[in-house]
Amino acid sequence: VDGKTLAASFNEGLFIGQHGSWNRKPHSGYKVVFVPFSGGKPNGTPVDVLTGFLNKDEKAMGRPVGVVNDQRGGLLV
Repeated sequence: VDGKTLAASFNEGLFIGQHGSWNRKPHSGYKVVFVPFSGGKPNGTPVDVLTGFLNKDEKAMGRPVGVVNDQRGGLLV
């Protein structure tokens, strides 16, 4: 990430799509998180970046399975 599109706090780390687990109660995952890194290693608590894939009845409305940066620095899910 070049810091031009996303906040500078996302410059060093990894975005992870958690596609969720359909057979757990309560459901887990169903979100995109950012894991901060320092010196090339995980350092800190994962931060929720994109949520809302479960509706109020806990039915999955989507499952993020892939995360990539485009050429302009945007995050594609």
